[in-house]
Amino acid sequence: MKKTIKNKQLIAFGRSLKNARIKAGYNSLSEGIEGIRRIDDKITFSRATLNLIENGSILDLNTDFLKILCKAYSLDFNFILKEYLEARFALPKTMFRQETDIIKSVKKDSLTFQKSSENNTSSVEIWNLDKFKKQQAALPKGSIVWVSVINFIDDKTFFELVLTNIKKGVRYYYYIPEESEARYRQFISMLSSELSLPPEQIDNKKSYFVKRGVAEFPISAVLFIHPNKSVEGFVGLSSAEDISYFQKADELLSWRLYQSFLMAFSLSLDSEIQLRRKKIDMDLKSINDIKGFPVLMRNLGL
Repeated sequence: MKKTIKNKQLIAFGRSLKNARIKAGYNSLSEGIEGIRRIDDKITFSRATLNLIENGSILDLNTDFLKILCKAYSLDFNFILKEYLEARFALPKTMFRQETDIIKSVKKDSLTFQKSSENNTSSVEIWNLDKFKKQQAALPKGSIVWVSVINFIDDKTFFELVLTNIKKGVRYYYYIPEESEARYRQFISMLSSELSLPPEQIDNKKSYFVKRGVAEFPISAVLFIHPNKSVEGFVGLSSAEDISYFQKADELLSWRLYQSFLMAFSLSLDSEIQLRRKKIDMDLKSINDIKGFPVLMRNLGL
């Protein structure tokens, strides 16, 4: 199990486990360990480790152990697992609360759960920053990355990745708050120096700066548009200051994100494409599935 710097969500989760232990009649850490070993005597688990968990100092909990702990404390495993994942992945409290939401897999770099409603069942993936970087690094030549973020971090966290991708023929477009424009210009200057190209050749005036504050900015989102025009959408999770996880959007959400990006970028593209705005609007109203992506891409000249 991996120790980590404490955060409020893990501390709260650890405190809830401590309260559950005491409620189950195990007043001390030693009694708690004894209760856990009654369920599985093969558990090699110390009082010190249980104390770290209850203090919110353990990042990665083994789900098999968590299941045994729930049996010892008479807790609902699915509910506790959701509580843990919300703390572990810094997820919004509304991410999963329905009893029909089923955790399908938990890995070091991602988690997958199934959301069900009366009319729909969908699989939702949450990726950490490392997996998101790996997937972006795997994009082939001719791919396009559209970035709409509250806090611009491509000049730091993603700089080397963006630089490598641009060298192999991946294009980037940005939709960011106007207060990030100075950092964006510096980012373009850094790319210009590394690529030995003039800044205007890199930027192409294709990025758009929203004239409103960060507090009013919409959700952070990223689109990967592959050479075959298939689209992957991602919604940034965690705080505006530190997007550490991304929800992989399902097909419908990818489509909606794609539409919103189209409308935003149609305002900043060159005059020839702006003349096609009316045609773009018509397509947005008439195309209802992912098959419409190639048509819209052609209209944008991409």
